[in-house]
Amino acid sequence: MKLCLFLLSLSQVVSSISTKKNSPVTVVLPDTSRIVGAVDEISDSVLAFRGIPFAVPPVGDLRFRSPQKYVPTPNQSIDASEFGNICMQNGDIPCSEDCLFLNVFSNVKQTKPLVPVAIWVYGGSYVNGASDLYPGGEFIDYTNGEMILITLNYRLNVFGFLGGEELRQLNDDKSTGNAGIQDQRLAFQWVQDNIAAFGGDPNQVTIFGESAGAGSMSSHLTMQKSFGLYNQVILESGTASQWTAQPMEVTQNIFEQVKAGVGCADVQCLTTTKAEDFLTLTLTPVGNYIGFGPTADGVEVSSQINIASSTTKLTHHTQLDTHPWIKFKNGEGNDVKILHGTNTDEGRSFVPLQPNATEADLLQLWSAVGGFTDDDLANLHKIYVDNPEEPYPEVEGYSVFFWGGMRSYGDISFSCPAKFVSQTLSDDENHKSDIFTYHFEHHKNNEDFVVHASEIEYVFHAPMIRRADSKVGDYMTESWKNFIVGGNPGEEWTKYDSVNDELLRISLNSGEENVIKSGLKLDACNLLIPAIDRTLEEDFA
Repeated sequence: MKLCLFLLSLSQVVSSISTKKNSPVTVVLPDTSRIVGAVDEISDSVLAFRGIPFAVPPVGDLRFRSPQKYVPTPNQSIDASEFGNICMQNGDIPCSEDCLFLNVFSNVKQTKPLVPVAIWVYGGSYVNGASDLYPGGEFIDYTNGEMILITLNYRLNVFGFLGGEELRQLNDDKSTGNAGIQDQRLAFQWVQDNIAAFGGDPNQVTIFGESAGAGSMSSHLTMQKSFGLYNQVILESGTASQWTAQPMEVTQNIFEQVKAGVGCADVQCLTTTKAEDFLTLTLTPVGNYIGFGPTADGVEVSSQINIASSTTKLTHHTQLDTHPWIKFKNGEGNDVKILHGTNTDEGRSFVPLQPNATEADLLQLWSAVGGFTDDDLANLHKIYVDNPEEPYPEVEGYSVFFWGGMRSYGDISFSCPAKFVSQTLSDDENHKSDIFTYHFEHHKNNEDFVVHASEIEYVFHAPMIRRADSKVGDYMTESWKNFIVGGNPGEEWTKYDSVNDELLRISLNSGEENVIKSGLKLDACNLLIPAIDRTLEEDFA
């Protein structure tokens, strides 16, 4: 039935297109609603359907609840010419609680009737971000009809990740603290139900994200309720990092701070408080957790989910009952293909050190992180100060102690968790799917640091890199497209196995080429992984 609807819709799309950009384009969904998008500004062959509602606006009594599916009226026409509202967040931008919209970018040059689909989930520390920040049209124009791209909004900060025992009463399954993750999952389900009408294959879906988006992917990889809604995953800087989930007691602490901050004694008060009042709160982080993010709420429910016109019965843990790191270690991750990695200087954006940091500053940082024995601290000094794996760049004003702190902070927060997952899944006899791991080392415009999120504009083939760094942009977009379409990013890449411990170092700086590296950060991660594991096992006991 879906295929017939797709053929009808594709005929309508093709017949309605002129060579004029912004020309209206209509797609009919299985529920008979009509999505009216347009030829994208970037290219006459790219179609953009923006601001499609996938959930009932989570306002009023629906604030803090799990999302509810948006059901159009029969033959309803939905204007998809503009992006939907941005979700509530701090910053000088218009935003709204009514923000659960997604966007579809396709190409009339489709190479076959149904093409693979990728769903992008943005980052922003679970407190900010928006789907309209990412140039979907540029990405699809480059991939030239081989795939379809979806971008989506999900609730953020207090609206997406406020949890607490009192909030359990709002949901039949008693879940709490994961509304933003559930928003993403409902969008995934929308894709299963509707993407064939746009020419997408619901049986070939890759979900991908960066930072908090990659943290979200860690959740979906270990929450069985998400299994079956995708076939592959890309994680950019956020694979099973400590901050990707937090214990219930941390979430409860934040909940109490929020209640006190807005002067509420009960849930009813929280649902009627002005949205803006939540954004003005100053909250105290708890331990090494970020305050708003997925919560290990301990929920176990049986659930029916629709997967490409079939129904699958799940009877195990379907929410987040512990940290993704522990789920991977226990062999409970989804057996799908994974492409993931990190950037050289992930810690630059987060480490609380000044460029001229002293040795005392560095030791204080490591002590504050916690989980290290005295021997660990001595070995950290040897690895990051006395004998770093590779010489630090010579940048005026930056001490070796800053570099040691910045690189170790990035390894603790990003690189070593990614290495742990690669190793763990490689050694798991039940995980048979390929894993590809990368380290992004390209210096944009010869900048001193390859910071967190550096790779995103290359992946999306953003306009600014097409001029200055077109070689890197082509390489990254092509690699991601290859993985989405065929499950392998390219001949240059190598499948990960824990014995060889190989990843692809993506450089392409002037005079450099990409190289396969064995044992990158071996000594550092051999020290850091056990320390992270001890901390998480204690926190999530």
